[in-house]
Amino acid sequence: MSVNRNSSLGVVVFLTSMIESISLIFCMDFNCCVYFSDLSNNYAILFKHTAPKNLAFKNEIVMLITLALKEIGQEKVTQKQILRIKEILHKESKEQIFKDLKLMPNWVRKIIINAYE
Repeated sequence: MSVNRNSSLGVVVFLTSMIESISLIFCMDFNCCVYFSDLSNNYAILFKHTAPKNLAFKNEIVMLITLALKEIGQEKVTQKQILRIKEILHKESKEQIFKDLKLMPNWVRKIIINAYE
């Protein structure tokens, strides 16, 4: 996934190779954003407010993993999901990932650390 961020107002472009699509979010101001996509399927998109800490990660992959795990919930994470996280993280530098440990909840941090053991 590639992300191009252009200031707090402006354009965010997502190029997602997994689903071979191009998506564009254009924010005209802080109250209105428009989402454009070349996907033919009807997908629902939910925008949620979050604390700046949740977007302060240096590594985008670990940020997405952390946000996904928090959304799933500690009690609902499956072993299959943890194995997939391990597969993804083994492609990433341990040192780069560990720089973001302080931004994760303890239970997510344990999953990330265990992925490298």
